[in-house]
Amino acid sequence: MVLILVGLWGFVNNVNVPSLADKAPWESLGEGIMVLAGLLLIVASFLFGDSWNDLGLAGGANLHWIRRQVSNGTRWLVLGSCALMHVLLLVAYFCGGQGVLDWGFGKLIGQLGLRRSPHVLLWFPMLSLDITLWWVLRYDNLRKAVPTFGLACVVGVAFLLLLTSIMDSHCSPNERLWQRWDTDTFLRGLLGRYILWGTIQQLLFLSFLNTRFRKGISNPMASALMTGLCFGLIHAPVWSLAWITFFGGTVWAWCFQRAPNLFLAGLVHGILGTLLGLLLSDPWFPMRVGPFSL
Repeated sequence: MVLILVGLWGFVNNVNVPSLADKAPWESLGEGIMVLAGLLLIVASFLFGDSWNDLGLAGGANLHWIRRQVSNGTRWLVLGSCALMHVLLLVAYFCGGQGVLDWGFGKLIGQLGLRRSPHVLLWFPMLSLDITLWWVLRYDNLRKAVPTFGLACVVGVAFLLLLTSIMDSHCSPNERLWQRWDTDTFLRGLLGRYILWGTIQQLLFLSFLNTRFRKGISNPMASALMTGLCFGLIHAPVWSLAWITFFGGTVWAWCFQRAPNLFLAGLVHGILGTLLGLLLSDPWFPMRVGPFSL
C-alpha cells in the first residue's frame, strides 16, 4: 500500500520534479512502482497460502459445487443458463445485433485497447461471460452473499439519493442535480466500464489487501476499517471522494469478510460508483484519483 501511494504521489507526473522533467521518465517509473506494489500483494497471497475461498474467487470450486447439486437440479440450471446465454449472443450477432453488443461492450473493448470489430464484438462478450460464470462468480456462498451485498447496495443507493437531495436543497439551489439522471448513461457506464474496473479494484483491496489485514488483525471490524482507510487514501486529495470511499470500502470489506464473493462486490461497487459519478461528480465529488487527477 505504501508503494502504491509512493508511485501515485511521488512519480506519476513529472511536473512534481520540474527540474528533472526532461532527464528521467518519472511517469513510467511511478506506474512501474504501482504495478510492483500490486504484484507484491498477489505474491503475498500465494506465499501465505490464501485459498480461492479467501480471495472470494470461484476457481475450480464451482465445478465441484455444481457436481454436488445433481439431486436438486442446480447443475443443469447453471449449465443450461450458460448455454442459453451463448445462444442468445450468437443470435444477436448473426441477426444484426452488433449495435446492441457494441452498446454493452464497445466502451470496455476500447478501454482495453482492442479494435471494435464485428468479430471482437462476438468473442469478447462470450469470453467475459465464461470467465465470470466459471472463475469469478461463486455459487457456493450466494445464499449468504446476495443478501449481505444486496443490503449494502440498497443502503448505498438510498444514501446517495438522500445526499443528492440535500445538495439540491441546500448547496445548489439553482442547479437541480436530479436532472443529470440518464438511464442510458447509467447502464453504459455500469456495463461498459465500472463493473470491470470496480471488480479489479475490489480484487486489489478486498481479495488481497483485506485478506492480509483480516489474517493479521483478530478484530474483523478493525481489519475492515484498515481496508477502508487505504481505499479512501487512494482517492485523496479529493477529500469528499476520499471520505465517501473510506466508508464504502469499510462496508464492502465487512461484507466480504462475512461472504467473500468478488463478483458481487464488484457489481455493488459498479452500481454505486456509476450512480455517484452521474448524480454528484461535479462539483461535489470529482471522480479523480491521486494528486494529479488521474
